[in-house]
Amino acid sequence: MPLVTNRVLMYTALTLTAMTAAAAIYVYMIVLNDEDKGYVISDYGSVLSYNPPLAVGSFVVNSTEGPIEFPVKGKLNVVTPQYLGCPDICPLESLMMVYTMAKLVEDGLQDRVVFITIDTDPWRDTPEAARTYIESYAGELLQKGVKWVWLVDSPEAMQRLWDNMTIYVEKNFETGLVTHTGGFYIISPDGRLLYFLSPSQLGWQEPEKFAPLLYDVIMRALEETGLK
Repeated sequence: MPLVTNRVLMYTALTLTAMTAAAAIYVYMIVLNDEDKGYVISDYGSVLSYNPPLAVGSFVVNSTEGPIEFPVKGKLNVVTPQYLGCPDICPLESLMMVYTMAKLVEDGLQDRVVFITIDTDPWRDTPEAARTYIESYAGELLQKGVKWVWLVDSPEAMQRLWDNMTIYVEKNFETGLVTHTGGFYIISPDGRLLYFLSPSQLGWQEPEKFAPLLYDVIMRALEETGLK
């Protein structure tokens, strides 16, 4: 079933306008019914809670671990859209995830969570290249039981997944850059969307300050779903 059912939920999602190779402007807006609102806003980002949670459709897609069912059942899913050639926000999201992974290992909770990247450049990216990327960021943490899976399949298969998750993706085939939704989706072990986290401009500038917010929401979600 589609992610959004009988709701006014629209993403004018993370519009990227390249200014130079090192600078860009990001715009993100969410519009939804009053009864669905559940915002927490800090200097470094905002948290949108879904009440009631939204059912996420189930898909079998190719990944760094071969064909896998998404969402992963039985674990809290921490999901973010990324692509391997991303020059700006994706590396920052990876740093935020690595901070969170290390904290989970420290607390002995790494087996309760799976980190999922939904690829936004399936025209170029491959599972093999994504595996190398994951190892470069989280190699030691993976050896300690952290699970990070990168979903990348055909453009057609990924389009169905993007549509289901309301992820905005637009590729400029001349520059190779991809405009896409940024932030983190928190999905329950039974496949329901619980939270969406979006870093503020300051959060993007200081990812180490946003990461504790992400970790706190993960802890809350683990408690709410009985995994902690």
